[in-house]
Amino acid sequence: MATSTFRERMQRPATELVVAPLALDPLSAAMARQAGFDAVYLGGGGLGYARGVSEALLTATELAEACRAITERVDVAVVVDGGIGFGDAVHMWRSVRMLEQAGAAAVEIEDQVAPKRAHHHKGVEHLVGAAEMAGRIEAARDARHGDTPVVIVRCNSFAHEGTDATLERLDVYQAAGAELLMPMPRNAEQFSAASDATHVPLAAMTIGPGRPAGEMLAAGYALSVDPMSATVLAYRALKAGYAGLRAGTGYGLSAQEVLETIHEVGETIGMDALYAIEARTSERAHYEDECLCGCGGHASHLFLPGHDSKLRSKLIAATSERAMDEPSAPDFSFLSYRAAEHLVTFDGGRFSHWAHYARAQIRAREGAPAKSTP
Repeated sequence: MATSTFRERMQRPATELVVAPLALDPLSAAMARQAGFDAVYLGGGGLGYARGVSEALLTATELAEACRAITERVDVAVVVDGGIGFGDAVHMWRSVRMLEQAGAAAVEIEDQVAPKRAHHHKGVEHLVGAAEMAGRIEAARDARHGDTPVVIVRCNSFAHEGTDATLERLDVYQAAGAELLMPMPRNAEQFSAASDATHVPLAAMTIGPGRPAGEMLAAGYALSVDPMSATVLAYRALKAGYAGLRAGTGYGLSAQEVLETIHEVGETIGMDALYAIEARTSERAHYEDECLCGCGGHASHLFLPGHDSKLRSKLIAATSERAMDEPSAPDFSFLSYRAAEHLVTFDGGRFSHWAHYARAQIRAREGAPAKSTP
């Protein structure tokens, strides 16, 4: 759904500024979706760093595979940094065709030379002529079977050729079929000049909070991509966490919080849907028991709406405020012995630590059943 409506939202004037944070894999894309974003940016710089190389050394296959991994699992529009298209116009054609098949909602292409060079990370950029870039734009549009992915054209010349030359390039790029332009202004004067000289929707590239959305919309912007915040956040968090592990001091989470986070990760990527398939098929025997939520039905009911959340709420209420070294404190009187056995796997194993304590408590109260689930 997010991909199918993306083009409709790329208007000038737009009714809202679509913000697409960096996401390099399905987990980060799913986290962005949970945070309220319905578009993400698969940036070349971030993907290159994640793979230990410069963006200049990525391949079209790597980029398409990363895009496909996200679109397969997460309902977000993926804006892909297609860079220089990995060559000249004919290579651009193939690259865009691959990204179309991978489910990209939009592809951003730019006017740097091919092959791209690692020094662009230092701001050392070499541009192709406007006519050559026009050929890349036409090839990108021709590669599509329909009107997706949207073709976003990035112009890097404000930083290297000045305002007049850049405005000439933007005019050529519009005429060649750019559906959005990313002008990359360096100051307020260039920001205004690019807005005044163009008529197609504009896209911005901003790390962290940028200009107010109202100002961007008034200037003709419909999209803002963030190419690096996720990399910065992940790098800082992992660096601190690894240091804590190495020093033996940990990383500020209790054992229970670690288990809860592991469960949250599985929930975020949609593991419950996979458990539900197995509960109906290959793992059905595991659920040949009463439903843990107390409804009197089959254990596989846990995967029906409302049942798992009902039991989860009861278990959270029973175990919250209880330290892991106080196993006798929680009251599991709402469970039967057989139901308690399922705690090992219920909710991604979130409550597995309490399973044998629950069984012991219930056995003391009722006695173990003659036959129980292994």
